[in-house]
Amino acid sequence: MKRTVIALAACALALALAACGASDRGGGAPAGAPPPGAARAVADVAGTRLGLSAQVWLARMPGPAEPAAAGPLHVAVQVAATEGLPEGVAIDRLWVQAGERTWESALAYLVKANGRLEGGASGGPDFAEGTPATVTVRVTAPDGVRYLAAEVPRVTAAY
Repeated sequence: MKRTVIALAACALALALAACGASDRGGGAPAGAPPPGAARAVADVAGTRLGLSAQVWLARMPGPAEPAAAGPLHVAVQVAATEGLPEGVAIDRLWVQAGERTWESALAYLVKANGRLEGGASGGPDFAEGTPATVTVRVTAPDGVRYLAAEVPRVTAAY
């Protein structure tokens, strides 16, 4: 539980810094193309199995208005390895699908810690709260590109 709270706090801080211009957000596409169909729950990279977990939420906190192009959707992703992360592995793009809608974005941040990659993006569209979603990430490695997907039971809201 403590590790989850720390990870979520780190994600929230990184997203806040990205929104303030402390990081290159990479810009999201409001109506991105669907992710490649070859996404899997796990992938083998350099003899190590990688898996993806994700959180998707809508920022409903009152406060200063975000820029007109930014939306309330936030995504945090974690790619973990069974035997430690192989050298040269990164994630650089993500897709969120909920119902008929897809949002595509570059990562606003990427952190490598404790044998996993943690990243996120913000500014996505206002998906319906409670809707199931699928998050897909593009994993780059010296031996090629793979796509990992994770099912999120429901898009939540943070008030």
